[in-house]
Amino acid sequence: MSVIEVHFYKALITGAISLGVVYFAAKLALSSFFKQKEFEIVRDRYLFDGVDRIRAYNIQIMVDYNWNFIQVNKCLAKAYHNEKSYDPQFCLDSLRKIEDINSCGLEYTRVTRLLGDESLWKLNDLVTGNIIAQSDYLVRIVETLRHTDSYIPSALLALKEEIEGHQKELNVQVGCITGFLTEITDLLEETKMEFSSIKRFSEDVTVSELTDNVRLLWATESQKYNNQNQADA
Repeated sequence: MSVIEVHFYKALITGAISLGVVYFAAKLALSSFFKQKEFEIVRDRYLFDGVDRIRAYNIQIMVDYNWNFIQVNKCLAKAYHNEKSYDPQFCLDSLRKIEDINSCGLEYTRVTRLLGDESLWKLNDLVTGNIIAQSDYLVRIVETLRHTDSYIPSALLALKEEIEGHQKELNVQVGCITGFLTEITDLLEETKMEFSSIKRFSEDVTVSELTDNVRLLWATESQKYNNQNQADA
């Protein structure tokens, strides 16, 4: 074999090796790119378009309810003390309408899929439903005051204590749900998940403990709600 041929084959081998290195590097880079995109899609779908949206709605609905509670509580206090600034219509106009947009079906379907359990969905649906019902009740209280010329002080105090009790209970319930959602958020932020790993998310020890706590709270609150309905019937 001539010197020229030797150099030729050496160059050929070197070129082949270089091309192979470039090919595998490109393949690895492309694989890493698509893997990262998959992580981002899973994060966006289950975190930003799932857990975070539900948490944001719950916070907003509670802010609006607390605002309504404060206005009605002040209105009851002014009626009790027979203050000149007492104006039920002004209070009524200041109340915020709470929309039941939390048929957040798609978002909760995603969270349910992550947890492998529907308890959080059911619990949130119960609590948000109670918030909307209590907000409507506050509106009816002010409408009644608007059409009443005289008040029994003890009745006003009883109403005040009643709505304060509801407000405290709802804040605790929403706080618990928000805490659960925050824990899920933390786990999602710490984990690079692929679509294939979504079903295994619920098998994590921390997630399993979280789900057990949600089930326990759901069982407690649903039983309390059923007992209350039976007592009111």
